[in-house]
Amino acid sequence: SKGESTGLTVTPTPASSISASTQTVKAATLTVTKNSTPASKTVITNSTGVLAGSWTFDGTSAGEDIRITSLAIAASTTNDLVNLTLKDGSATLDPINTTPCAEADGYCTNATSTFALSVPLVITKGTSKVLDLYVDIGSGSAANDVNEFGITSNAAITAYGVTTGNEASVTVTANDGASLTVAGAGTLTVNVDASSPSIRKVVFGTTGITLSDVRLKATSEPVNITQVKVWVADGVVTGTNSGDYTQLAKVFIKKD
Repeated sequence: SKGESTGLTVTPTPASSISASTQTVKAATLTVTKNSTPASKTVITNSTGVLAGSWTFDGTSAGEDIRITSLAIAASTTNDLVNLTLKDGSATLDPINTTPCAEADGYCTNATSTFALSVPLVITKGTSKVLDLYVDIGSGSAANDVNEFGITSNAAITAYGVTTGNEASVTVTANDGASLTVAGAGTLTVNVDASSPSIRKVVFGTTGITLSDVRLKATSEPVNITQVKVWVADGVVTGTNSGDYTQLAKVFIKKD
């Protein structure tokens, strides 16, 4: 090379080749996986807002923000589970699907419940979001019905790059979802607790004596207990004078 004014030869410094900073091209990518909750569980007829599914939408490797416009939830369920609702945290996404599918026989086998989002969900590049699916258990649900909601294919998610408009590359870890088994009502189990005192002598006139510790366990739904009946019988310990139930002045229950 030569100087423009002097015409003299110019020696570049350095004389060797140089390398610019590496530029890495990233596409619009999205990974979807099922979360560990909810696990398979029993659900109760007439319950509302039951967590039926949860997924993480991961854009940490994306080259741009991702816009999700549609989700197709695979549904294997009766039409008695209604009001399918997707939530981003506490925010409810529109629409709410009132029924899981349009099958005339009332049961959806390998059907899909598609959410065409009125306001697309944006996953900022380098971040992830958790979406939860909630359902109501209708009064027509039958005991032992099993229901599942899952995301089972890459094609279930329609998404685009916010900047480029290019269709995003979606990778779904397919999963049919947790099994929700319907029960007509919850159960209450009553057992003598291991801490319950054994047979022993007590002193006449003593108050506040613990006769028994009982453990109550509610399963599948909260249980309101409105009445407890305690049976007090005469004592029949061999070799001693039999006690009479009337010797107990008062019986009361305390909750730990």
